[in-house]
Amino acid sequence: MAFVMRLLALANGDPHDPCWLKSYDPDGEIVGTSHLEDARLFASAQEIMDTWQSVSKQQPKRRDGKPNRPLTAFHIEVIRAPHGP
Repeated sequence: MAFVMRLLALANGDPHDPCWLKSYDPDGEIVGTSHLEDARLFASAQEIMDTWQSVSKQQPKRRDGKPNRPLTAFHIEVIRAPHGP
């Protein structure tokens, strides 16, 4: 069984069109897709949570001293993938 991550909205309340996570690098960029079939597949919901909370290696702390976890800027939804392994 596989899972996908849906990026629902920005945690600070700014508008954002919901999309599926296609790729993510905590030291690079977050790439979304409107096509479910292009979404990154995760082996478990725990793997999604670990990815969502992953810390940048290049800049591990924010200016306020908290961990720099770029993906937590989004509210997410974990969904069982209708495709994949």
